[in-house]
Formats: sequence, structure tokens, C-alpha cells
Amino acid sequence: MKKINILYIIPTLDAGGAERQLSYIIKGLKREKFRVFLFILNDSKLFLKKEIPGDINVFFNKNHKNMLQIFKKVTKIIKDNNILLIHSFLPLANFYGAMVKLIYFRKIKLITSQRGLHRKIFNRWTIFNLFAHRISDVITVNSYAVKVNCIKFLKVKPGKIRVIYNGFNDIYKEQNGFDKLSFKKELGLKESFPIILSVGRFDKLKGHQTLLKIAEKVLEKREVYFFFIGEGLLKRNLQEYVISKGLDKYIKFLGERNDISKFYSISDIFVLHTYSEGFSNVISEAMLFSKPVITTNISANQEIIDNNVNGFLVEKDEIDEFVLKIFSLLENDDKRKQIGKLAREKIIQNFSIEKMIKSYETLYKEIIKNE
Repeated sequence: MKKINILYIIPTLDAGGAERQLSYIIKGLKREKFRVFLFILNDSKLFLKKEIPGDINVFFNKNHKNMLQIFKKVTKIIKDNNILLIHSFLPLANFYGAMVKLIYFRKIKLITSQRGLHRKIFNRWTIFNLFAHRISDVITVNSYAVKVNCIKFLKVKPGKIRVIYNGFNDIYKEQNGFDKLSFKKELGLKESFPIILSVGRFDKLKGHQTLLKIAEKVLEKREVYFFFIGEGLLKRNLQEYVISKGLDKYIKFLGERNDISKFYSISDIFVLHTYSEGFSNVISEAMLFSKPVITTNISANQEIIDNNVNGFLVEKDEIDEFVLKIFSLLENDDKRKQIGKLAREKIIQNFSIEKMIKSYETLYKEIIKNE
């Protein structure tokens, strides 16, 4: 079979979920069947550049706002390399992929993607996807929650959507031999204090304000550490709030980390009070590390967690219920370990890298075969 030449388009290689998932896809595709090209709209954020294999043809752009320059570069890549398929990730890339297909290459196959939920119609990202999804041949989404959002909010025909769950490397295995005690000493932590971890960007949809209230209630009864990993516009305000309450000894803001697996390893519980998710990578990663997860009872999280079996789903803003679940795990080591064990099994069985890549390879071959 002749190789399928695929061009992936993505805004950046920042440390986001979509970027990391694309890096997994690119690394995993069978080279005897696919030839891969990657176009990055903005080269100012290349956190994951090291994750892209050396045999991939990577093209960078200096300014994602210069539409004419982008069109010229993309059309040249397509013509020079006989690109048969474009797969774009995130709204801005979807927009450019759709414009290129509409104006220059009507016969080229286009797959757009959606990885989160749209809630506002007068929002540029929503408008980009509204336009792009109508031009594309197929839309890939990473959960049924996102599929429903596409159908109800963006009025996309159900048959055009393909659900392919995110896949995850078993990074827990890579931590074999990791000395947790030494790492805790390096961080200056007290061994007797449990660690509750939360990972995510600091914006309103991630519910950090409510999570801090949960932390306050927990700390009224027991000394524990709350670690927050991530960056975002609300971070400074949250830090100031913690300092004003005199809780900065226990609540730590660690920024973005390239050693996040170490923090999954040393944590005892993972908590995420999120109001909206397309598919939570951080919940899945925590579960891979056999950590019991307590999170909000929203549709995307229901696709990952079986409530009271391999994690806990709590209604949004139910602070006391979150606190109750946390103490139920802190006070029962056997329960914590059993839920963590089942959590790891769920991710390995249902959300493997291999399963995800096989689904994409099947889709690519189908869409080219039906040309």
C-alpha cells in the first residue's frame, strides 16, 4: 500500500493536553504506512518540541496572525510533499486547515478536531470551529461529552463525528526505582503529612476558588499538603488569598513542571474541582499512578470514573461532600489503595496509547480509501 502523507497543523507545542496527545500520535503511527509532516502556527511556545521524533518533517511559522504567510507555507508543503490529508488540532488550526481546503485544495481530505466544550456562540474559538467543522470531512472528538456538544451547540451532523479517546503512556512504569522519600526531603516536606495533588490551568472553569475552600476545611482538622501544578491568569490572586489566610505552609503553587510524574508518585489523593471538561488528561494520568481521584460529576468525568468504584464523583460546589470524601480516603489506607488499583486498571484497559493510535490509523485509511 502506498504511504499516506499527512499534514498535522497545531497552533503551538505548548504543555497542553492536545499538544501532548498529538505528540503521541505522531510517534506511534506506523512509518511503513504513513509519512508525517507537522506545521506549527506559532513557534514561540515549543515546550514539547523534544517529544517530536527526529524523522518528522517539522515546519515553523513566526506569526500565527499573518494569514497570507501561513497560506503560502501550507500550500507549498502540500504541493511539495503530495499531502493527501490534513488533520488540524484546536480551533485556530482548524480554521486555517478549512481555509486552505476551501480556497486552494478542494479535493484534499480534512479532519478537524474538537477537544473541549463550547458554551458561548460569540467567541472566536467557537466561530472558528463552526466554520471549520462545516468544511471538514470528519471531526475527531475525544469524548462523547464533546460529541454531544458538537451536535447540540454547533449543529454538526452526528455521522460526521468520530469519537477517539485520548491515549496514555504508562508513565508509572518509568518511575520504577524512584526514591519518593528522597524527593520529599528535597522539597522540604514532612513525611507524616499526606499530599493532595491538583493539576490544571488557573481559570474559572477549573474551580480553584472552590478547591481552596475545600482545602481550608480539610486543614481545620488535619495537617496535609495541597499541591497545585499549573499556570494561568488567576494564579496570583489565589496565591495572595492563601497567604492572607496564613495557609502557605500547606498550600503550594508549583507552576508548570516537566517532572510532574514525580508529584503523581508522591501524592496520596488527586482532587479536581472542574466545571467543564472535554476529556481530562490529568485525571487519567493520576489514575495511571494508582491515585484515587475525587472530582466533579460532569459528563466527561463520568466516561473515565465509575463512581465509588475507581474514584469519586461529587456534585459541583458541594464543598462538604468533597471534604468528606477526602477524609474517607485519608483515614482508610486499604480503601485508598484499592480504589487506586482499580483506577489504574481502568486507564490501562480503556485508554492506552496503542488503542488510540490504532483508531486514528483506521480512520486515516478509511477516509483516503473513500476518496
